[in-house]
Amino acid sequence: MKLNDIHEAGSYLILAFQKGIGDQLTCSSLIRNVARNRPGAAIDLAVFTKTGRDLYQYNPYIRNIHIIDMDYLDFFKIGGKYRLREKIEYVRTFRRFKYDAAYILGTKIRFALFTYLIGAKERIGYTAHHGFINRRRGLLLTKTGKSSLQKNIVERFLDLLAIDGMRIYDPAIELFLSKKEDRAAEDLFSSAGISPQDRVITMAPFASDAQKTWPLDRFWAVASHFAEKGYTVIIIGSAQDRALVQKMPPPGHPHIIDYTGKLDILETAAVIKRGAFFLGNDSGCGHIAGAVRTNALILGFYLTRFWHPLSPSIKMIVKETGCTMCTFDSIKKCTDSARHTAPCFALISVREVVAAIEEQINGSRPSTAR
Repeated sequence: MKLNDIHEAGSYLILAFQKGIGDQLTCSSLIRNVARNRPGAAIDLAVFTKTGRDLYQYNPYIRNIHIIDMDYLDFFKIGGKYRLREKIEYVRTFRRFKYDAAYILGTKIRFALFTYLIGAKERIGYTAHHGFINRRRGLLLTKTGKSSLQKNIVERFLDLLAIDGMRIYDPAIELFLSKKEDRAAEDLFSSAGISPQDRVITMAPFASDAQKTWPLDRFWAVASHFAEKGYTVIIIGSAQDRALVQKMPPPGHPHIIDYTGKLDILETAAVIKRGAFFLGNDSGCGHIAGAVRTNALILGFYLTRFWHPLSPSIKMIVKETGCTMCTFDSIKKCTDSARHTAPCFALISVREVVAAIEEQINGSRPSTAR
């Protein structure tokens, strides 16, 4: 951990957003734009999981990565995992960095209080989120704004830089890998008999919430189509996704290879980067595809319009169903015991997905909207 020496361009703390893979990758654009605006600045990132640390361990703009234990931030909670003295000492470890500014991407008041207690001179964040104004949070911030729900989440974060008088150079997300991960992907492909000349499609048919996914049998139909055309299709997913694969395994075709649950997060990113194309839901793997700039098709629902991976390599299919108030919770109301697929996903056909993939593979220019 590097302490603040003398940085004429300033020292900055970026308090990352939430815990999901996609959520945390949304911070990457803000990090790069701070570095572009303040060459030579010391930029530290605070994340909440080891996955967040892994995603940013090779980012060249970052000096330190802090893994924040959320239990330390419950300053008003009586009892709990840590005593008040331990929380005070935790704050002191951060005060040593003497941050000139902190960008607070999370919307909870405890995040704003934390940056206030550690002595960040400028504390930039939103006081309004989803229409709710938190006036107490505003008292802890030095520069504030209102989060627009009509923008991609990455653009909402970048607006905080505009509030702080910075220029936005490029909004796209990014993920850096080392040669170690690139070699691991090459070795994996070689062991599977995949040559550099083979056309590879990486497919992630899962998401953290199964109700935010296109039906698995339709993914398998797409996989079969391209396997028959000579493509190698690699299936990826987390260890938790193995149970779904076991219930409904992919087609038994020699060109379809199942690596679900067999790769860590950066190996997964390297495999996606090595492939020619990616197909998936609005999920962490979809954001990884956008961050490593692999041409990709994301199948989503209403909120995907504002949460999709912000990258020039991404195209989306989001069906109009007349829904205007869809949330991560309310999408569950669209399904019941007799219908496991939400209407927005049910309207997406295998033929449409195949045509969209072939269009992108054949050289159409990537776009961030469809």
